[in-house]
Amino acid sequence: NKNRVCIFTRVSTEKQDNERQLLELNNYCNQRGYVVTKTIATKITGSKTQKERPDLVELLSSAKKGMFTRVIAVEVSRLGRNSKDIRRTIDQLHSYGVSVILS
Repeated sequence: NKNRVCIFTRVSTEKQDNERQLLELNNYCNQRGYVVTKTIATKITGSKTQKERPDLVELLSSAKKGMFTRVIAVEVSRLGRNSKDIRRTIDQLHSYGVSVILS
């Protein structure tokens, strides 16, 4: 089912929370008839490498298992700060047949 999605949120500090992103993304999915099969919401700096980010490890592992066909995030910076790391993550997702949608 191509409508299975993963909501992916990240905030950088403990003082921030994911609620705004989660609300926005759940509304986005509901409006489009997407079925949310996984939600990953973390508090971690985006400057860490892919291997240092448990949220990205979980995202890629779940994508490889075919749990969803799309990842929905509010902006590309949620995937990281470094353009090379972001590109690597997106390329890996694409290799598993998963697209990235920015709301």
